[in-house]
Amino acid sequence: MYLRTCYSVATAGLRREGGDRRGHLGRAHHHALRGQRNDRRPVGGALSGPWNRILLSCTIARMNPLSGVLGEAWTMYRAHAAHLLAIAFVIYLAAAILTGLLSLAGVVGSLLGAIVGLFAAFLLQAALVKAVQDVRDGRADLSLGETVSAVTPYIWAVAGASILAGIAITIGLILIIVPGLYLITIWAVIIPVIVIERSGALASFGRSRELVRGHGWHVFGTLVLVFVILIVVDIVLGLIFLALPIAVRNGLSTVVSGTLIAPFIALVVTLIYYRLLEARGGGGEAGGYPGGGYPAA
Repeated sequence: MYLRTCYSVATAGLRREGGDRRGHLGRAHHHALRGQRNDRRPVGGALSGPWNRILLSCTIARMNPLSGVLGEAWTMYRAHAAHLLAIAFVIYLAAAILTGLLSLAGVVGSLLGAIVGLFAAFLLQAALVKAVQDVRDGRADLSLGETVSAVTPYIWAVAGASILAGIAITIGLILIIVPGLYLITIWAVIIPVIVIERSGALASFGRSRELVRGHGWHVFGTLVLVFVILIVVDIVLGLIFLALPIAVRNGLSTVVSGTLIAPFIALVVTLIYYRLLEARGGGGEAGGYPGGGYPAA
């Protein structure tokens, strides 16, 4: 989709320039899609400056399908903040209230509360991935309740895959660290695979690895950048809540940080999925807006 958008924008610009070099653009686009050079001249050599830059960005996108994914995620986050934050806040708040009430029942209640919190996290992951899939055309067609209802059938698959991945990744990190990082990378899109492709828990691992194959370093680098962003956000929120009592601070910071951060993580992971799918010729649903713009929230 990104490469097709590049080509569409460049073609529109060429029509303004007379369109007499469209054939050259077509050849450049054809070879850029295959990672080849059109001839000994730079790609788009006969074109004016702005269109050279567009074709160059298309070529870079072919080399790294995740180029600009964080910027796209941030743009979508701002455009659909009210919808995405509402989903995260309601699920986090409901889980926090239930966990708090169950904790009054002693040890057993606390254990049940932990299970509720765990499944709320699984539900939140699936709901936000579904919400991102929904808003990629520029508008939210599903309400909060409809979004949650749409992913309820996949909650057990999401839970199973998340638990298995968590166990394997933890073991890998404890042993030599590198195996854990490798598993984090190749299993980066198991939740989108389950929610969007309706895959089973076990099948999602193989499908995620298949999509990531050949782009592992790009996926790993993107995840590292997201991790750094999350650390910075956590530090800032920690400083903001520092003046509050510990009991209030812990509960409030969990709800607020989760509400703010979870949608962005879901956006990044889901967009990674779609970029990888397109890089493998999967196409998928129309994503984004013409020219890559998004409406203001």
